[in-house]
Amino acid sequence: MRHPTAPAFRIALAAVLATVLAATFAPRASADELFRQNPFDSVGGYSSQDARNTNGLGWFSEVADNFTATSPWTIGSVEFWGGYVTVVPGNTHGFTIRFYADNDTSPGALLSSQDVFAFSETVYYTFPAPQLWNGYHYSVTLPSAVQLPSAGAYWISVVAILDRGGSSTEPQWGWAQAQTFDPPLAQQWFFSATHAFAPLQGNAAFVLNSSAGATGVCCRGATCTTSITTAAACAAALPIGSAAGATFATAPTCNAPGNTVSPCCYADYNKSGMLSAQDIFDFLHDWFAASPLSRTGSDGSSAPLSAQNIFDFLGDWFAGGC
Repeated sequence: MRHPTAPAFRIALAAVLATVLAATFAPRASADELFRQNPFDSVGGYSSQDARNTNGLGWFSEVADNFTATSPWTIGSVEFWGGYVTVVPGNTHGFTIRFYADNDTSPGALLSSQDVFAFSETVYYTFPAPQLWNGYHYSVTLPSAVQLPSAGAYWISVVAILDRGGSSTEPQWGWAQAQTFDPPLAQQWFFSATHAFAPLQGNAAFVLNSSAGATGVCCRGATCTTSITTAAACAAALPIGSAAGATFATAPTCNAPGNTVSPCCYADYNKSGMLSAQDIFDFLHDWFAASPLSRTGSDGSSAPLSAQNIFDFLGDWFAGGC
């Protein structure tokens, strides 16, 4: 498949991208969102890591932050932000996601602990040159949905399963700080034999969603399809080499004509949870690779691409609203 790649066409795209770099948008909320604390732009955060490698450091740090459930909640998936403060990212194996009851504004009884080895790791922020360190947005679907029995205060912890110590030179992983400053603040234990939590100086950035176990539609790149109906299948339905992201939405149908934001946000191409210039770069990467996920507003199946796809995508991106 050939695309219009003449020099004049590329120059026009470069001019558009120069304008794009000055624009910023806030993270978006999904239809199934229960709770959100947005991140500061960051390449790391509070250390929270379990090094299970031979002669490694073991489970040496954990960060937990509180949230308030407004009713009995069923939590099916979690999003969060963090990173490594290194140019080359760590080889994270997965994450342990824990939920605690509240004990007088501190983590109390453990309610749930699950290792999750299937996750997405998408760049949401890049520290300016020359370091070019990245901050990442993560999304995980819990193997078993977590049932919170009533409204009230709870705590969540996110711990990266990442080798460190022994023969490993892997970096530490940190959970990014939230823009929210809402006491009680996040708490951490670090090389504590008793795992005694102590307050930090801020909150952690995360999102709680209720979508696990439901059926709905799959949002991939700038597309929406009703042929992929579960969160697990949606997360696994990205072609190798694609820069697109995937999110699942519990909706009976895809976007109505003229609606570019719900249930699928076409402009959030990499599904990082926010609009940024990276969405445009990722879209163009896939468009020039002839990926059907860049056929804006389609179902993501094979079909001819055209320059109109780019104009449609840029129109959606500049309109914001996700």
